[in-house]
Amino acid sequence: MNQTVFSPYAPVRLRNEVWWTFAIQSAQNGLVAPNGQIARNLPDIIMRELIAPMMAAAQRNANDDGNDAYMGQLYAKLLQQRHWVPMVGQYHLSGKQIFDLDDNIVSMLRNTDVADCTLNEWHPPYDAFFVRFGKQEDMNLQFDDGHEYLDGAFVAVTPWTPEGPERRLKIGLTTVKDDGSGVMMPGYFIDFTPGEQRLSPHAAVDAFIARKFADLDSDEDKSESNKALIEIRKGELKEGADLLRKATELVVNCLFYIESMGANKELSPGRDVPVELLVKWQQSPQLRRYKVAQKIGSEGYAMVRMMGDEVQPGIGSTGGNRADVSTHWRRGHWRRQAHGPQKSLMKRVWIRPVMVNPSKPHEELPGHVYAVGGDGKNVH
Repeated sequence: MNQTVFSPYAPVRLRNEVWWTFAIQSAQNGLVAPNGQIARNLPDIIMRELIAPMMAAAQRNANDDGNDAYMGQLYAKLLQQRHWVPMVGQYHLSGKQIFDLDDNIVSMLRNTDVADCTLNEWHPPYDAFFVRFGKQEDMNLQFDDGHEYLDGAFVAVTPWTPEGPERRLKIGLTTVKDDGSGVMMPGYFIDFTPGEQRLSPHAAVDAFIARKFADLDSDEDKSESNKALIEIRKGELKEGADLLRKATELVVNCLFYIESMGANKELSPGRDVPVELLVKWQQSPQLRRYKVAQKIGSEGYAMVRMMGDEVQPGIGSTGGNRADVSTHWRRGHWRRQAHGPQKSLMKRVWIRPVMVNPSKPHEELPGHVYAVGGDGKNVH
């Protein structure tokens, strides 16, 4: 088994890809700044030195049958690298931060409403980072003869204007195949303007899609080949609209959770680190663990910030335990709460979801159900 391809962390899976290496080199050469701003000529460099050679290689290897359709779809996917290269470069410059969310926490966050929440007051822990939440069986798209499933997201913020406080929020979705191996091409990329960040997550996605459609319709290149490319790109947006809404809802919940818990969690070995290295880490004194961390990195594994170990799966319920009430989630939500001097500051408090009547048989519920404590208390 290829350890890299099957890593639970997209930054590990993708690090040997040509476009990923190109992104790191762009950052190291000063074409991408730590805050995500890029050199003016970077888009042209990406087109000339990355996308064009990849297209030329694909054309040499392509079969004659169905060549035009295949090449059009491939070109549309390669164009995503114009967005992913700066984002990955910024991720590298921000310290290659990975937040790994416990599976129980992810299950709870998927049962937390964000319909009334907006992102304009969210505070990022780093300018760019990666969030791993694992393979989501119901968030998928057709991929060749199988599917590709959402499993994580890169998140980055960049200045909206050089002098102003407003920001652009970027999200790059990562996916895995049926067997858990990574999809190595860049996935869906979403960016939200300051105005879109003031909308609910679903409304923000719809506004993003409408903006992209308008941009495509305003393209001045009216050649037949470009018209065909535009239709392919529109088709991808339409096909992925529902996935983007679901994915954004989950990502937003993850971002709020990380913010509420604080981002200063100590680094620890990732979930794919071999047992012998994990034991060595656990047995090493705190001041000597950095050497073990270097060893873990040199062998191709990741040091991550594990989130969610404060919540353990257990049995609990609210609202009684009546036999005529089927087992179901009572959805959680986020509440804004004043705090600080004269209550002048605001923070987001997570009201956890709870399992109602967990003792009742629930074989009819899809997937795994994790029952959690029913006291309804906040994280704080």
